[in-house]
This record gives sequence, structure tokens and C-alpha cells, in this order.
Amino acid sequence: MEKSVLVVRRDALFEGVGEFSGFVSEQKKLETIISNIRKNCFFTLRSKAEDDPSTKQVIPYCPIISADRVLLIKRKATQDEKRLHNLYSLGIGGHINPADGSEKDFDTLLKAALMRELNEELLLLCKFSIRLVGVLNDESNSVGAVHFGLVHTVKVENKNRIRIGESEQMSGEFIAIRELASFKDEMETWSKILYENISKWFPNT
Repeated sequence: MEKSVLVVRRDALFEGVGEFSGFVSEQKKLETIISNIRKNCFFTLRSKAEDDPSTKQVIPYCPIISADRVLLIKRKATQDEKRLHNLYSLGIGGHINPADGSEKDFDTLLKAALMRELNEELLLLCKFSIRLVGVLNDESNSVGAVHFGLVHTVKVENKNRIRIGESEQMSGEFIAIRELASFKDEMETWSKILYENISKWFPNT
């Protein structure tokens, strides 16, 4: 059975803030964007959404942080998403599906999808906190043109209590922020944008 994913119309998403490409963290703009999604989101077939730039697929995207370190993930060639093979990522994330809940209650739906993605890809064996820190948009390529990221930091109490759940599809280790520069050229596009905006979402930078 073909999968459905949560989308929002492009014109509705950017109403009141204007279209942009990059990372936005200003509180007023975040509130406007989340409100726009809350009022206008709906499910559609993923195959349709992938070829329709008039809509944006809403993606929770979560950097995992501990003290001065962030979890750097490498996507293996065994992953379904060929566009991410052998690239580094600073975020855990994925599509929001009807199984996560109803689009009529976006806040509950988003939380459920975010937690599902985290639990699918990681074993979180310690306490953690989640915070919305910004949104990501990339209009430089056809993939970015149909996706929109809601960036939530997941701050963990003990990095030694985090495990990769899908180890056959990816590997990962916590890297000091100062060491990330050497990985930038091999990062997926969204992670490059996050790296370039570290001071806006990573504590004490």
C-alpha cells in the first residue's frame, strides 16, 4: 500500500514570513510558521508530494546533543533513501504519516511522529529533553523544494547511554562541535545548513 505523508501548501506555509532558503530561528517567525502548518496541513500520497513543489512535506529533524558534542551520523548504502547514501547527517528525522495521528491535532501528531522516528533510529537509554529551535528550507535542489524541516534539539543527559538502533543502515558517534568542519563537505544539504548556523541552535556557541 502506497504511503501518505503530511504536507502543507507552499503559499500557506510562508504566509506572513515570506519564502526563504536556509535556517530560521526567530521566535515570531517560528510561531507564525507553526500556526500556518497547524491550520493548513493535510495528508497526500508521497509519490504525488515528491513531484509537487506547490506543497512541502513536513519533516521533524532532530540533532542529538550532549554537552559540547553532537551525534554525527553516517548513512550507509543499505538505506532505502539512495539520495543519502554515504553522507553525514546532524539530524534524525523523517516523514509524518497517518499512523502517527490526525492532522486535525498537529501538535500531538508532530510529537508522535518525532518520537517514532527517534525510537526507530536510536535507543535512548537516558533522560532527554526536546526543544524546537528553528526551521529548515532549501530551495537549491529538487529534493529540498518539496521538503520543510522542523528542527528540534534532543539534549541527552549521558551520551554513553545512546545507541544506534538501525545499525545496519547507519553508524554514528558524538563529535565535538569544533571538529565538525572536517566533515562538512560530506554532509547532506540540511546538515550543511545546520552546521553553518550552529550559533543559532547549539547551546553556548
